[in-house]
Amino acid sequence: MPNACRAIGASEWTANDTCPAYRTCDQVKPGVVMFHEAAPAYAHLAILRQLDTRHTLAVIGTSGEVLDINHLVATSPAGRKVLNNAERSFAIPERIFNEVIYAPATEAIDRVIRGE
Repeated sequence: MPNACRAIGASEWTANDTCPAYRTCDQVKPGVVMFHEAAPAYAHLAILRQLDTRHTLAVIGTSGEVLDINHLVATSPAGRKVLNNAERSFAIPERIFNEVIYAPATEAIDRVIRGE
């Protein structure tokens, strides 16, 4: 396993791994989040509800297919909502954003920060 994977807490999984709760090898799932499962790390996104009209919510580089950002953006009270993607995504409705920028993030960063 690459050192970078170990640095973020990942570990190798084998079919012989034992579930720590049930002490059995039956149907043990690797430590990954499957599609349509809630990812524990996404819980911190609830902070978006604490934004107010003085804040900018920038969504950069997502297809919107793995994490449903639409609800997060639509319900955020942020005064400025910016989408920056390299290309359009059928999963993200542009109408929930004040600004939409289709360009690589490296080219769009000034517009995202300053609203240019």
